[in-house]
Amino acid sequence: MAFTKIDAIYLNTAVTYVQVPTKVTTPDGVEHDTLKWVEDETSDSYKAKAHLDSLGIQYNWLNYADPEQHVEVFPPLNNWVFEDGLHTFNEFPFLFYTKCDDALPLEQWPKVVIMGLQDILSSNIAELYALGRPTGAA
Repeated sequence: MAFTKIDAIYLNTAVTYVQVPTKVTTPDGVEHDTLKWVEDETSDSYKAKAHLDSLGIQYNWLNYADPEQHVEVFPPLNNWVFEDGLHTFNEFPFLFYTKCDDALPLEQWPKVVIMGLQDILSSNIAELYALGRPTGAA
């Protein structure tokens, strides 16, 4: 194979949001207690997103914070054929990308999936990303 670079990266997560107490000050200097919504930093999905962000990798973020969405997300992916075969999708996070191969037609470029936080953290995605992206990739 003439693998040259990777196409767009798609990070799929279930980052949820929590309310945290905070103080705000009005223009007249009065301080008020309020709540603000922030990403739940304890989830594996958040940690995967933070990892890619820390590497400076550009990616497409597909977030499914509402668990009711999960029944619509996973089943179609279970039929996708990746470079190493079929996978069973049943939890977040995971990411996938396409290997660009000049020796193959576009529709035959292999798709690669990395499932789970530990595999994402230990992957060589930064090195692959450094190879560059094809012109016109999303």
